[in-house]
Amino acid sequence: MKRAFRCLLLSVILSIPALDFFAQDAYRTNFSTNAAQWTNTEIWQRFDPIKKTWVAADHYPTYLDGIITIQAGDSVVIHGSDTVRMIIDEVVVEAGGSLTFLNKGAIILNDGAGDDMIVNGRMHIGPGGTLRGNGRIQINAGGAFSIKNTGLLGVALNNNGTMYWGSAGEAGILLSGCHIVNNATCIWMNGNITMDSSATMINSGLMRIVATASNLLCTGNKKLPAKITNKGTIINTGKDHTVDFQVKVDNNGTIGGVGTFLFSGGSNSGGIISPGASPGHLTVGPGKLRSSIINIEIATTGAIAGVNYDQLTVNSLEDLAGATINITDQAADSINTEYTIINAMPGNTIRSYPEVVVNAPSNLAISFKGNRLVLTKIAADPLPVSWGGFKVVARENKAVLNWNTLLDQHTSYFLIEHSTNAITYAPVARIDARHGESGETQYSYTFPGVDIFKTNYFRIKRVSDDGKSRSSAPRNIMFDKGRVIGFQSDYNPESDELNLNIQTEYLRAYLADTAGKLLYEFSLQPGQHTVYMDALPAGVYRMNVSVKGVMVEAKQIVKH
Repeated sequence: MKRAFRCLLLSVILSIPALDFFAQDAYRTNFSTNAAQWTNTEIWQRFDPIKKTWVAADHYPTYLDGIITIQAGDSVVIHGSDTVRMIIDEVVVEAGGSLTFLNKGAIILNDGAGDDMIVNGRMHIGPGGTLRGNGRIQINAGGAFSIKNTGLLGVALNNNGTMYWGSAGEAGILLSGCHIVNNATCIWMNGNITMDSSATMINSGLMRIVATASNLLCTGNKKLPAKITNKGTIINTGKDHTVDFQVKVDNNGTIGGVGTFLFSGGSNSGGIISPGASPGHLTVGPGKLRSSIINIEIATTGAIAGVNYDQLTVNSLEDLAGATINITDQAADSINTEYTIINAMPGNTIRSYPEVVVNAPSNLAISFKGNRLVLTKIAADPLPVSWGGFKVVARENKAVLNWNTLLDQHTSYFLIEHSTNAITYAPVARIDARHGESGETQYSYTFPGVDIFKTNYFRIKRVSDDGKSRSSAPRNIMFDKGRVIGFQSDYNPESDELNLNIQTEYLRAYLADTAGKLLYEFSLQPGQHTVYMDALPAGVYRMNVSVKGVMVEAKQIVKH
């Protein structure tokens, strides 16, 4: 009987309209004109909990009046002296609705019990408009927030929709004491941005700069600069103008596009630089935004910098130290074509060229010429190279194993096996498989027990759900008197494959004919690689190997 009563009570509760729960104190707009002033009482309705219906409001709503909804099709404007220091809270802008701030004094967004402001439609801060407070704005997917012409934002904002900053021919915007998180799209339309010392922004999405009228400035307090943390992409697609960040920029994502980026407020040394806007020329000026990864695309035939291929200009070539430069080539330019992919600003003295890793197709040779980093096409097509799915690399008397799987739903686990004679293997670790819906899965294991006076062999045994197993080809690390050997090569004439085992950084291999003519050039990362030589005619070839520009080994290869 008690159970039946509980079920009946639950049924009654669930049958009560949801409106009764959230609308005990609630206001909503209800008017037919194009736009109306917030303080116009006639545009508002209040929910009457006794009559359980919406009735005409007797005053305009504030933070004391519960949830305030601007309905689809309604446009509300806040301006005028009677709105100064007005406090609002729990505001919902429905899709198709809009809220505009044009007030001369600050409107306060309160940090109440519920959501402070949710925008599914449009929210705009226009000339003189000011919004401050401890509240938080949530821009949902499909929603939009815009600010321009001396508008001031002084509250926290989380964007999952679209933000628009500035407008052509108008004054800039002010960000004061606010914390902005962009998870979707922020479009810098035009005008300068001023951030005070307590303003911060985290860009985890796309920040696109589309201004075409003039140079842009993001300025702030020089002694206590604001901070922008980029975890996504900041790209300038507007024009070849200067964008100067006088605030601190921590780049852990990608900065790219065209024009000039200056980082007068300081910057960190992480992230990616990708010049070009299909394609283009990008300058990273004083402020030294050093980057660990630089992406360059040779997009079309013609070899004109900024037109057919991407070009990066840096303050000094020394800013490239330690960078990895990735090259993709889609062009069909003739042999001996040169591409100046990176150059330095004039007037900088070159003391020494930096150590860089350049991952380029093997038919492109890399060289420093004066204040330029140049690619030269030395063959019509690259020689195919397999980078391998299973690699073993020596790290401080340990072996680091990396491998991957693709669309693997049936592996139960992996057994890591070790040997010092390539005959008898002993299991040293078990790694359980990770199953995703799709895509590539990366695995890594560090083996601490290498024998530094022998060759260490490793293989991976993949065990399926049904208990069946299959072992990989072995990989090895060779030691000589306790020191790892940085380069090994083995040519297999039957398969026409040149197998390379790399255990050192900054290694380059050069394949030449007997006359000394350079045929191909390889930038190889630590690990095991295979060069497929079936495209080469029979003959004698010479492979020279250098580390940091110093020749360390030469090997003759006879191809039948």
